[in-house]
Amino acid sequence: MSGPKLSAFELEERRKKELERKQREIAAENAKSMHCIQEAQRLLKTLDRERGCLLQQQRMLESSMLSNGEKQSIRTAIERRLNMLNDVERARKLVPTTVGYSETPEAARAQYSTISEKLGKCRSANERYTGTRGNYEAALAPLAQKLCDSVRVNGFPLEQALSELPPRVVTQVLEREEQADLSEEKAELIAKAQKIIDNVNASETFREEARNAIVRIDCAADKRELHSVRSLILDEIERKLEKIEPLLEGYHELLSRKNALAAACGNGEIELPGSFDSKEALQNTMQQLRAEIEAEEQKALRKAEQREIAMAIDLAMKELGYPLLGAKNGGSDSHVKMKIFQFDEQTGLEVRQDVIGQIRIRVVGMANEEKKPTEKDADLLLTEQQKFCGEYDKIVKKLQEKGVRRSKEICRMEPDTRHAAYVNMVDYGTTAPAKPSTTATPAQLHVEAKKETQKQQRRSTKKVNKQEKYQKVSKQERSAQ
Repeated sequence: MSGPKLSAFELEERRKKELERKQREIAAENAKSMHCIQEAQRLLKTLDRERGCLLQQQRMLESSMLSNGEKQSIRTAIERRLNMLNDVERARKLVPTTVGYSETPEAARAQYSTISEKLGKCRSANERYTGTRGNYEAALAPLAQKLCDSVRVNGFPLEQALSELPPRVVTQVLEREEQADLSEEKAELIAKAQKIIDNVNASETFREEARNAIVRIDCAADKRELHSVRSLILDEIERKLEKIEPLLEGYHELLSRKNALAAACGNGEIELPGSFDSKEALQNTMQQLRAEIEAEEQKALRKAEQREIAMAIDLAMKELGYPLLGAKNGGSDSHVKMKIFQFDEQTGLEVRQDVIGQIRIRVVGMANEEKKPTEKDADLLLTEQQKFCGEYDKIVKKLQEKGVRRSKEICRMEPDTRHAAYVNMVDYGTTAPAKPSTTATPAQLHVEAKKETQKQQRRSTKKVNKQEKYQKVSKQERSAQ
């Protein structure tokens, strides 16, 4: 029975467990690279905020009443700061925003080594930038002093303008205000709010609340208002962050694993870390990530298993004398793999493998265009199907030797002209084998002519010998008479 054959195949349990262990190791190594990419993307948000503040300070400077000499000094400091920020951004851009999934632990480790080296340069550039913050804030002091002379700067209220400046610079402004007894506490609270704004783990909601708190602190007329801002806003945000931050390392690790597994399944888009307003929101997200990781692990394992089975099929067919001629994806479904192995001079074995382990093998004709079999073609393909009768079981046995077992035989059809079909080999990235030539070359004609001459000579010699023998017998009979 050698019409189309459809069976389900899977790895033997021993091979499956070994593959699962290897896949976990590979996924863990790939997750390290994803972690680097996520860190670089988190830094991007910080850089954008820093750039926005610097550009706002630049606009404030140009609108201020400072002398040209004072302006130039601060302008130079801001430009130097922007240049350092550009250095960080250039280093960050060297870190890729996405990577392919490495199929071996060695390749994954090599990829991580390259990415982590680039991230290291980005970290160094950022450390140089943050390390000079104190010098920059000192350079802004004249601008802060000038802000005290006007309640508006370029159309912005004084408190809003102050919120664009670093906290230690704002302190200098506050010390010149009439509420000298409140200046120290105001400066402390503004520094507390700025710490929240600078915290990479703080959500945008927390940062916005901290920015609004700076405005309220600046406008506060007494200690009671300052105490309200401290207890109801800043302390509350800090308490929430204290609950959130211990869980973030685990969250980032889960996200790195999910991104690595998604890449293994063909999805190269990286999900970036989110921010959270509460511990409960973070815990819910982590629980969801664990469920997604479990699903992605099963999907990646199935894909790896089918890849192992495909390699076993290639090797088994080669050992049985059926060379691989071409391969393609099955139509619009990239999860279905189609291969053609040569069976005879003009026929092949089409192997169709899907993601759930079902494999169909059938005998097909090969052409270089779309072709429907004629009646004569169908009869020829029927003969080829019959020739394949005993070969299918040999393939199954050879796969068993390679740790791939048939878990279920789904369909085993009889040879029939209804199954006769041609495949277009151009779709498989190749061409159909040339038909055996029926026209003899001059050399072949010469050899055939020589053989025919020798055959005729042998016939002539045989005829002569027969005549001589007959003549000898006739002579002896006449003598006897």
